[in-house]
Amino acid sequence: MTPAIQFSPTNFIPPALADWVEEEALIAPVEPAPYWASETARLYHGETTAILRGLPAGSSNCVITSPPYWSLRDYETENQIGLESTPEAFIARLVDVFIELHRILQDTGTVWLVMGDTYASGLIAETGRRDIDRLGVSGKERGWGGLCSQLAVNPGRGSKNLLLIPQRLMLSLQDTGLFCLRSEIIWEKGNPMPESVTDRPTRSHEQIFLLSKSPKYFFNPDPLREDCVTGNGKSHGIIKGKRFGGHSQATTPVSGFGKRLICNHPKGRNGRTVWRINVEQFHGNHPAPFPRELVRRCLLAGCPKGGTVLDPFVGSGTVPAVATKYGFRSMGIDLNAQYLEMAKERIGKEQDALNNTIPAVTKQILHETDLTDCHSHQPGSHSPATASPTEETASAPLNERLYN
Repeated sequence: MTPAIQFSPTNFIPPALADWVEEEALIAPVEPAPYWASETARLYHGETTAILRGLPAGSSNCVITSPPYWSLRDYETENQIGLESTPEAFIARLVDVFIELHRILQDTGTVWLVMGDTYASGLIAETGRRDIDRLGVSGKERGWGGLCSQLAVNPGRGSKNLLLIPQRLMLSLQDTGLFCLRSEIIWEKGNPMPESVTDRPTRSHEQIFLLSKSPKYFFNPDPLREDCVTGNGKSHGIIKGKRFGGHSQATTPVSGFGKRLICNHPKGRNGRTVWRINVEQFHGNHPAPFPRELVRRCLLAGCPKGGTVLDPFVGSGTVPAVATKYGFRSMGIDLNAQYLEMAKERIGKEQDALNNTIPAVTKQILHETDLTDCHSHQPGSHSPATASPTEETASAPLNERLYN
């Protein structure tokens, strides 16, 4: 009787590659130990891609993040993202991160990515290399004379060119076929940082990109709804009117374009793609924290109740802090342990506030829910309601829906 063939890596690949396969391809990544963990949050310390490779597939419902912008700052940690020699090298590293995010996201998951752009400007006579001018950032933050001033830019792009880093990243992600770019949102800063420029307008916005893993994904439009506005720009709040063509239409004539006020939902019109949100003051040692309001919008619109949100560049911890406030679970990763300590403190403060106000039954739900037990949301399904009893969530429960 012919013995059964025992398959091994050396049966089907060249011997020279057998050791590599054994070490790299056939050994499952070990889930990393958290730097710190609470009932609803976990923080990981290390290089983002390496940590992501150890996290379980499907362990996150939503990603909200803002990676370091190219050539802006030296965070004084080895293997940091953002100080690559070219925009192409920077984008290649981010694509590696997104490949892992695709695996970690549930099929109905979304990514909310905040990205700023970069100008190429100024030839440094001493080095012959180009300096990098991050939009709206002082010379001290740019690191003139330091590492940032040594970064090279393709000379063909020329000085003063806006490098279109966010657009280049989106095109690269589309080329992978892993994500669908669903929306570009303009974050208009009501209090932008002044710029000492005289030959162009002052930059006062950044871009937020909404990407989905699948054609059908979780999206709750209600937290983004706005008051109905007439053609003359006057807000009328939420106005009930007669049904017209499947929509609610106000019947009172108003001045301005169209003569009528139309709202297609009793909670207000669908949210627009320009968000006016002020930059918040932050007293900790972090140069670019998220505004809490920006995170709130992305979180409530993109993550189902009881779900888990991931920030692979967690920084000072705004995403997990806001997630804790609204009863979501969270995971955060950062290369800088000092930032993780800030995040830990902010999460703790939100948890303390939550413990002082949350009903006992909800505390029990939060305690018993495993952090990686993400629910698959299909039309008509519901997960445990773990949102904190704020006025918003108490009066208007989130409407969980899947959108094409």
